[in-house]
Amino acid sequence: GIDPLTGAPVLFLATVWDHGKIKNLGTLGGGNSIAVAATDQNFVMGAAENGIPDTLGFPGFDGVSQIFAFGWSGGKIFNLGDLGGPGAFPNDMNNHRQVVGTSLTSSVPGPFGVGSTAPFLWENGRGMRNLGSLGGGFGGAAAINERGQVVGGSNLEGDQAQHAFFWEHGKMHDLGGLGGRYSNANQLNKVGEVIGLSTTIGDQTNHAVLWKQGKMIDLGLVSGDNASNAFGINSQGQVVGQSWFWDGHEVTASHAFLWENGGP
Repeated sequence: GIDPLTGAPVLFLATVWDHGKIKNLGTLGGGNSIAVAATDQNFVMGAAENGIPDTLGFPGFDGVSQIFAFGWSGGKIFNLGDLGGPGAFPNDMNNHRQVVGTSLTSSVPGPFGVGSTAPFLWENGRGMRNLGSLGGGFGGAAAINERGQVVGGSNLEGDQAQHAFFWEHGKMHDLGGLGGRYSNANQLNKVGEVIGLSTTIGDQTNHAVLWKQGKMIDLGLVSGDNASNAFGINSQGQVVGQSWFWDGHEVTASHAFLWENGGP
């Protein structure tokens, strides 16, 4: 197909593969879309362009169109909405059709040339909800578990630092960091143990971290490396991620790691 906004070929279309057949889920009026996750009840969520030019630095896959989170059920695609700004992108969904991600909250460019953002939770029948912030104007949700607990990152007041957050029962909790200005939560398991990364004192490097039972654990580095990040955790508390060496100009070594029993 042809992107109606740019006249260029369509790059991708959201699809479902079921019983040997592939089905096109469509778009929200633009050229491109992707499917991100599906539930056991055949509800699909993803992101799709709407064919309207973007002006806030939240562009779609074609680089110019607005992009929104979508739901698909019963053969129909629909927009999950927004938090006041012209765009939203989903990151994760649990089996209860609860979708989390990032939405623009304003149509007015902020200090960084783009509109402010906030983490959202979308629930069937309740629509999209703003999960709040840690004081700053930018944030987003990265993951949700079956309990409805949400993790992500939010700027602090003044927008000069970002911390990982844990959201539950309407309250956002600051998970802190290792002394630097930046931390972010990437994923959590079914019991609410959270993994991500944090910069160290002086923001000299970043380490993979685990937040567990109110405490933060530095997951460390593979021997010889100087930076790491954590991407996944299972119900037994085993963590996987990446450890690498940065020489100041480029990554000269990179290793996948498994963290368990106190070390990577």
